[in-house]
Parts: sequence; structure tokens; C-alpha cells
Amino acid sequence: MIKGVFENYSSMKKILVLIVLMLLGLCMASVFTGILAQMNIEKSTLYRSVQFLSLLGLFIIPSFLGAYLFSSDWKAYLYLDRSVSLQNIAYTIVLMIALQPFLSWVVYLNNQIVLPDCLSGLEAILRSMESNAEQNISLILTTDSIGVFLLNVLLVSVLTAIGEEAFFRGALQRILLNETKRPWVAIVVIAIIFSAIHFQFYGFFARLLLGLLLGYLVYASKSLILPIIAHAVNNLIAIIQIHLDNVYEVDESHYLNPRGIVLIASVFISAFLLRLLIRSFRRERIDKQSIV
Repeated sequence: MIKGVFENYSSMKKILVLIVLMLLGLCMASVFTGILAQMNIEKSTLYRSVQFLSLLGLFIIPSFLGAYLFSSDWKAYLYLDRSVSLQNIAYTIVLMIALQPFLSWVVYLNNQIVLPDCLSGLEAILRSMESNAEQNISLILTTDSIGVFLLNVLLVSVLTAIGEEAFFRGALQRILLNETKRPWVAIVVIAIIFSAIHFQFYGFFARLLLGLLLGYLVYASKSLILPIIAHAVNNLIAIIQIHLDNVYEVDESHYLNPRGIVLIASVFISAFLLRLLIRSFRRERIDKQSIV
């Protein structure tokens, strides 16, 4: 009876339902976090647990439960009812690897932004938030244990990709697309929200570009599989970089500010792979139309 109960609700009401589900999830996460904080467990383990609870309460439960309430077919609602070709999966993985130097360069440029003197207080707050976020991430990811490293991959790469993509590209982008009937309006708006909600200004523009790509992938493929894979690969590369930097003391300057041939190659290879994906999506649409 409850499946699809809000199917005929307006877009605004569906967004309000998602917000309520997020608030309930946040309360649940806060309760369990409070319980864990009273236990004598290692700080890094506590932070991983908090990360998992937050992911579960804010994104995974609201998106999947929301889809169940908004449609009689929750899989179709979240674009999880269609398979994707191995070719497109390969293109997506290689694209995300090739794109990393360019994204790192955008992060570098973002970090060079200096606000006017009248906003120096705001800039200090933003820098402090960025520093705290980096410290928390480093605390979670720094380990010399293979088991913990694989746990980090599961949590920060796989589960985060599934949760955030289901919420932003699955639930929210569909609602906005149904409301506006304009794909790129929905993609851009959701990308902005996706980047802003991480509360890290000095990574905003790189995350915005990533959000635009992820939004396009789900729209063009009509499947959440490709954006989940792309998001997971992006996070996995970050995990590996932080792991190498903290455990093996690899000089991070090699990948944080790429220049010259590396940056040029990143742009051209990424553009080439994106073109291959676009052509593949178009060919698949034509094939489906000819079958019908």
C-alpha cells in the first residue's frame, strides 16, 4: 500500500519529503554517534563510524526510501533498472583517471582565490573549515593496514558513490528534471547543490565540474551505474593519493599542481574519451529507436 504513495505529489512536496527523511536520518545518525562517542574506541574508528552513519542517514536511506514512496518502481525511479555496456564502463573509468590532473589543477586555482579585505573574516572561516575537513579525511584514511585500507575503499569510494549518486543524480535530479523539462538546468542546479553541500569552498569548482559530468552521465545513459562508477573511481584515486602521501611519504606536489604536458594531455584525452561516450550514447539511442 505504501509503495508509490507520494507518486502524484508535486515536485516541491517531494523535495520536502526528502528533506524530512534527511532530518530523520540525521537524528538517527546523531543518536548512534552519541552512543559511539561514549565508548572507548580509537578516534579513527569513531570517525569512520560517524562517516558511515552520516552517509546512511543523509543520503542512502532518504534516496532509496524516497524512491519507494515516489514510484511503484523504485529501481526505475533511481535509474537502476538499466544495464550499461562494458565499453561505456571502460570509457568512464579511463575518463575519470585521465581527468584527475585537470581537476587537481582546478583545485589548485580554487585555492589561489583571495577574498576582498572586507571579507577577510569569511575567508578565515572558509580556510579553517577546509583545514578541518582535510584533517578529518586524513585521520580516516591514514593507515598501514591493508584491511583498514580496503574498508576505507568500501566506505569512502563505493558506499559514498552509491549514496550520493542515488540522492543527487537519482532522486533530486529526476525531481528537478520532471519539474523544469530542461535537462541542463536540472544538471547544473544539482551540480551546484552537490558541490555546495560538501561545505568546502576551496574544492567547490572541481566538485562542480565533477557534478556536471555525473549529471550528464545519468541523463545520457538513463542509468545510475555510470555516475556511481565514475564517482567511485574519483574517490578511489583520492584515497590512494592520500594513502601514498601519509604512509609512504610520496611528494604530493606531483599530482596537486600538474602543469605543462601532463595538464594538456589530461584535457585532450578527457575530451576524446567524453566524445567517445557521447557517440556511444547516441548510437545506443538510435539502435533502441530502430528496434521500436
